[in-house]
Amino acid sequence: MKKSISNIFCRKSDRALALIAENICRLHEEGIDLLSIMDLLLELPLPRKYLDSIKDTKSSIAQGNTLAESLKVNNTIYPEFFISMIDMGEKSGKLSTILKCLEQYYKKINSIKKTIANALSYPFIIIIAMFLLLIFLALFIIPSFYDVYMSSGSEIPRSCLFIYKFVEFFKENKFIGITYIFCWGIILPSVIFKLIYNLYLKERLLKIPIVKKFNEYIFVSLLSIITNSGVNLSNGLNYCTNSFKSKIIKNKFLMINKKILQGNSLGDSLIDIGGYSKYTIAVIKLGEMGGSMDERLKNLSIYLENEINLYITKWINLIQPMTILCMAGIVLIFIVIFVLPLFDSLLGGIG
Repeated sequence: MKKSISNIFCRKSDRALALIAENICRLHEEGIDLLSIMDLLLELPLPRKYLDSIKDTKSSIAQGNTLAESLKVNNTIYPEFFISMIDMGEKSGKLSTILKCLEQYYKKINSIKKTIANALSYPFIIIIAMFLLLIFLALFIIPSFYDVYMSSGSEIPRSCLFIYKFVEFFKENKFIGITYIFCWGIILPSVIFKLIYNLYLKERLLKIPIVKKFNEYIFVSLLSIITNSGVNLSNGLNYCTNSFKSKIIKNKFLMINKKILQGNSLGDSLIDIGGYSKYTIAVIKLGEMGGSMDERLKNLSIYLENEINLYITKWINLIQPMTILCMAGIVLIFIVIFVLPLFDSLLGGIG
């Protein structure tokens, strides 16, 4: 429990990582020493946890440690891949090149996440509005309908009677009602969803086109950083493996690395593992045979990014009208179950 709470507050920020990599790169290219760079980084609009980490990093560098060693002090907000690549950059003399690649990678990831968040904001508002509408109907409208049914002497629909009794019970026993809703409405669905997700959905989600494309984009982007850094491909894949929480993605990287260590080419390894498009494999094979892998991976990364944006636009265009239809459906169900029977009984009484 303590660890999960800590992870919430120490979650990495792609925007902050991109900003830090970008500014260290520029200042390093200008010949400014690391201690002075740390002072200048404190002027950036970064979250408090990153500003505090920069102070820790500066203190560690002042004690004679490298930049990578100093970043390890705050490894909860700096991914192992980020630290490992900086370490290789310092050792190989390609620190600026690697920092540029890291900057581009985290900027693109942040951009995609923002696109998804912005696109889902409207459906999210609709869902909240639907939830509030249901509460309003249960607390105010349905009790009024109950009173009308009672005064007219008409038969009360079971659904109306059930909701009315539940609301009355909730008003009289608030603590028990809140506990009941919390247990049956939040905890139990969460446990069931987690169980179903782990048993059935986790692997199936990876087969959804947009998820496959996103994971493919991540792989190509990381591969681009590795090739630009001059790091041994096997070592680079090991660093990538440690930067993922998903066991499925980790295992995929481990399997690719194992195939490469057995003497297979990267392209053949991807074919054996599966899960990557023919176009991506073809581009990587051409890069292996004809050289210019860096440029090919860069162009492939741009292509995959555009594909992801197209997928996002397509799905959002479907989700938005569906949420509106759901809201309309709730209103229609309410009218059919509660309003129409009331009108029928009133008209029957008049006749």
